[in-house]
This record gives sequence, C-alpha cells and structure tokens, in this order.
Amino acid sequence: MATDPFQRRAASPSAPVPDLGTGTAANAATGIADGLHGRCTAQMIPEPSAKSRVSRQDWLDAALRRFIRDGVDSVKVLSLSDELGVSRSSFYWHFKSRPDLLEALLDAWKAKNTAGLIAQAEAPAATITEAVCSIFRCVFDTRLFDTALDFAVRDWARRAPEVRAALAASDAQRLAALSAMYARHGYGADEAETRARV
Repeated sequence: MATDPFQRRAASPSAPVPDLGTGTAANAATGIADGLHGRCTAQMIPEPSAKSRVSRQDWLDAALRRFIRDGVDSVKVLSLSDELGVSRSSFYWHFKSRPDLLEALLDAWKAKNTAGLIAQAEAPAATITEAVCSIFRCVFDTRLFDTALDFAVRDWARRAPEVRAALAASDAQRLAALSAMYARHGYGADEAETRARV
C-alpha cells in the first residue's frame, strides 16, 4: 500500500527493557528502567487524541490561533505547515489558496461571534435583566463568543474593504437582534435601538 505523504511521522518505539533476572538488585534495576521507559515514551509518543492526518479543521484552527495572536499577515501557509508538522502540499487538499483560507476564517468568525451573540439575544428570558445577563455571558464564555477573535477581525477590517463590509453587515445583524430583544420587553423602537447600541 502506498505511503500517505501527509501522514505525521510516528515516534520510534522504545527498545524493550532487557531481562535482568531476579533478586532485589534486579528488581530495583528493572523498576528504574521501567520508570525511564515510561518517561521517555510519554515524551516521544503523540497524545492519544492527536490525529495522524491533518484535517481541514486542523488547518483552520491553526490559522485562527495565529490570526488572533499575531494578525492576518501572520497567517501563511508555510508557517502553518511548520506548526502542524506537515508539508505545504497538504494544505491544497483542503483549500484552493491562502485567500480561500482567509475566507474560511471569516466564515468561522461569523458562525461563532455573530451567530453566537444573536442566539443569546434571542434566548427566552422572563425579564429584561435576565435577557441582558444572557448577553453578558458572551463576555465570559468563549464557547459562545470569542472577544479576541472579534478584535482581530476589526483590526483586519481597517485594511481590507471586503472584511470591512462583512463587519458592517455583522454589526447590523447584531444591532437588530439586540433591538428586538429590548422591544420584546416593552421598550419603544428608539429606546430599544439606543440601548442596543450601548
């Protein structure tokens, strides 16, 4: 069977511990060897959850981490392939080009932050206080909303017209959802929008 060029290199198995016989000294030596064997193996073998094949999501997750940490200019195929431990050709199984990756990155932001905030605004709430607390959960729970990602996209939008347009559309959707939330709890249209903007 042909070798998959995108398989990660597996760590070489450790050499077996030699038979040292029996007796106190032998048992002690074997115990020391077993301890060393365990430590070396833990360092050499990937985590059980590590994938032998890098997926599209792996590439996207690596791009998001780098984007949030260092900005869009740091999202380069070569640096990502080094981080993931695979060849650059693996990238092109999942993305047509770097712009394609950046578009997927922007889509991930929309799916998480824009959709996440709207979902919280639309969540059932008995009172406006409960509704606002639901929105505030976005600040503290990155599973609902990633504040660092939002800042990174806003910085990117300053230099990229297409991202600026996507950001404007997202902000309009968020504002509409928040205004509707206040309106459901008895606020007039003008006051609901004013509070939503805050």
